[in-house]
Amino acid sequence: MTTAALEQVNINASYHLLRMCLAHDEVPLSTLKEACSQLKHWDWEYFLQQLRWHRVTPLVWRKLNAAGESVPDGVRKKIRQMVREARLRNLKHYAELERIGGLLQTSGLPFICLKGPALSERLYQDASLRECRDLDILAPREHVALIGRLLTEGGYRRVTPAETASPLVVEAYLKSNKDFIFHNDSKGIFLELHMRLDDNEYVLPELGERLFERDYPCQKNDPGHVCLDAEDEFIYLAMHGARSCWARLSWLSDIDAYLSRGKVDLDLVMDKACRWGVEQPVLAAMIMAQKLLFSALPAAQETLAKNSPFVRLLCSRWERANRRQAYLNPVEQYVLLCFFSFRQKYLMRHLTQFFRISANDIALLELPRWMFPCYYLLRPFLWSWRYFFSRKRVWVD
Repeated sequence: MTTAALEQVNINASYHLLRMCLAHDEVPLSTLKEACSQLKHWDWEYFLQQLRWHRVTPLVWRKLNAAGESVPDGVRKKIRQMVREARLRNLKHYAELERIGGLLQTSGLPFICLKGPALSERLYQDASLRECRDLDILAPREHVALIGRLLTEGGYRRVTPAETASPLVVEAYLKSNKDFIFHNDSKGIFLELHMRLDDNEYVLPELGERLFERDYPCQKNDPGHVCLDAEDEFIYLAMHGARSCWARLSWLSDIDAYLSRGKVDLDLVMDKACRWGVEQPVLAAMIMAQKLLFSALPAAQETLAKNSPFVRLLCSRWERANRRQAYLNPVEQYVLLCFFSFRQKYLMRHLTQFFRISANDIALLELPRWMFPCYYLLRPFLWSWRYFFSRKRVWVD
């Protein structure tokens, strides 16, 4: 949309309608129609833009379709097309997850599905409802090389870091990144092969202990989909949302689904979160779901949320970012995450992340290991060369 058009948009009305359509609590049809009637032409254009950013089109259309003529014909046509494209993409990812899961199971390799179609099936009983742009698989570090070879045989190529990257580049990359990224050119699907749950190795290290030694009975209708326990997954989603500053409503919709459908034991969640030192992000997830998607919190969690003014302050900042359809700038995001966690090891790793040797620098100018200290002196030059002068645009992470 142009700047002039954006000035005419009733942003609050469009944003409120989007939230109403996403909330899992029932909204009276008359209220929904009234909210639709308040939107003008430019408002609907902005509403479509919000659907694309927040990646919630199939979920929103479940309720918005009932508004009938309150939604202009042209808008209905565009949303139906968006829903069709999203569902086809989701089902394509679901089928690919089935195929990859079969390959790993046949080889006897342990893995866990993160987010994506497996989470959609768990929360919404429909793999096509939750929009996904890639597949996420968590595997033990010692099996990553073998899984990578299986993916290559299955039509994938590693794109980050590239397959041509030297062992030194890969080694440096793994010290500050949680996953390898693969791409299937024929299917147009990205797959992230995770070795840990976050770039910062001190995020939920307790959850990673003996993770692949546990049993996961009846986690899914399809036993081939192995997922985290509901309580563990809720905590993981809360950490993921906090790291991304809750910029998209699709992540909050997952939290709301857990809260509204009673699929998670919140007392157990808070007990684990307190033991693992991540109660702040978990409370923030609940507060964000309550503020933006009208989720009802149990009395115990409501009291904890009210007694956390610092978390409420952070949520207010994240709410503005969510409404603005933009991530926080890197500096602000970095500062907020510095104060968000009070775990010493996590905080020290976060504070020193900018001072580690960059895999991008090694990819641009590979020095012998004994000369690695030179990268600290060369960093300004290499950064400038990579961004402004290098035709190759060497970029690893």
